[in-house]
Amino acid sequence: MRDEIVAFKRERILREAVSLFYKRGFTGTTLDEIAHELGVTKPFIYTHFKSKTDLLAEVCLPMIKLAVEKAEVAAGGEGTATERLRRLIAEFTCAVLENQERIAVYFRDAMSLPAEIRAQIDALRKKFDRILSALLLEGVNA
Repeated sequence: MRDEIVAFKRERILREAVSLFYKRGFTGTTLDEIAHELGVTKPFIYTHFKSKTDLLAEVCLPMIKLAVEKAEVAAGGEGTATERLRRLIAEFTCAVLENQERIAVYFRDAMSLPAEIRAQIDALRKKFDRILSALLLEGVNA
């Protein structure tokens, strides 16, 4: 039960951070503003996230991980290369539509992350690109 409560609180903080990052940008948003919108204190946020940058990482990393996951599932599934590519595009499009604000924050603000987090993101983006390229090449060669 305690883990569920902690997860709920973290997700609530993340949702508000995404909303404010989306409206004002990462650099234009403070932890004080996030806390104010939630009706909590800044120390409450610090019990769940180390920093505002940590919050941004929790917004950005799951988005690229989701893209890679969708690509892996679609590419490894049944059907022709064309069918799997269509499935990848459909799944990816649904994920983007379901996470529009998070995706916008990711594309606009990911450069504000520390180098080690950006390196993780770059590695995942390259993995996504390799999966997509292999699927396209398979379709061309079919």
